[in-house]
Amino acid sequence: MYTLDPIEQEKRKLDIKNAEVRYNQKLTPPPVCLRFAVGSVSYNLFTLENISTILGKAKSRKTFAMTMFFAPFLSTMVNRFHAIGEGKAVYVDTEQDEWRAKRILDRVMKMNNLTEQPSHVRLFCLRPYSPSERLQMLEDYISNEKNLLFMAIDGIRDLISDINNAEQATMITSKLMKWTHEKKMHISNVLHFNKSDNTARGHIGTEIVNKSETVISVRKTENNTSIVAPEFMRDIDFPEFSFRIDNNGIPVIVESATENNLPF
Repeated sequence: MYTLDPIEQEKRKLDIKNAEVRYNQKLTPPPVCLRFAVGSVSYNLFTLENISTILGKAKSRKTFAMTMFFAPFLSTMVNRFHAIGEGKAVYVDTEQDEWRAKRILDRVMKMNNLTEQPSHVRLFCLRPYSPSERLQMLEDYISNEKNLLFMAIDGIRDLISDINNAEQATMITSKLMKWTHEKKMHISNVLHFNKSDNTARGHIGTEIVNKSETVISVRKTENNTSIVAPEFMRDIDFPEFSFRIDNNGIPVIVESATENNLPF
């Protein structure tokens, strides 16, 4: 069972009284940081102090979907996605080499018609490192960086060595919840479906899905589009939509009501 080490316990001064919620407290819902617009209706996707999960099988275009969610944080509105709030947006890629990881940055720059990288946007390629090194580097960065708003972790399973280790799964999920709470930020994670069914892989998949406010699936279709659908939402489900990749390598939402079965 995962427990905090004595140094960490002292650092956080653990006392259950500090976690009490009282009836006369005036609390407000966590601020929304990403919305999806369908006509005149907007759906809340991500809020601060929470985590989300993007699920899909290999080559279903999970990274392209995450690109659509990340791009608005460069300039507030891309496709039908609207980013809200001020702060740093960070993309962490654990799977691809530097050249392919940079294509993510190139893509979001094109989606925003930008030629100079905004100062509040960062992309890190952690593929060359071990799981423990990736986790330590990421934890140090989050602990020391100020004004974090949104972070995409494309390959959260690469921060641990065994996806079926219950202790490691609890550890990494606890860290995600701790980071988002302490930094008042949102962290969105990419995970694979199991090959045999549409469930998240391993103990880590079960833990993160259970703790996520939003779980979104991405599935590739026979007509070479990908369908993005809400699997579990703590807010109102958004209507599923399809996207294709245009000739410039940019994900574009399919506008055809016939093809997409959406009320556009």
